[in-house]
Amino acid sequence: MEPKEREPLAGPAARRQQTAVEWSRYAGLGAQFAATIGLFTWLGWWADTRLSSSPWCMLVGVALGFTGGLIALVKAVPSAKRPPSE
Repeated sequence: MEPKEREPLAGPAARRQQTAVEWSRYAGLGAQFAATIGLFTWLGWWADTRLSSSPWCMLVGVALGFTGGLIALVKAVPSAKRPPSE
């Protein structure tokens, strides 16, 4: 027995569902951005402890993490659609 296909929602329920899908698509981007910065900062700190170059490697790690996270964020979020002005 094949499952029945669900009929698409209409009206306000469809708009709410579409909004929820759009929000869930971007829910983890903030955590990914923070994790990228944190990882590169930790790698820079680790390199500083090995090379006795404090704080230069950590500062480079922060800069690289921020830049990489920002690039990933910009690629993941498409340009915002604005309604036409009246």
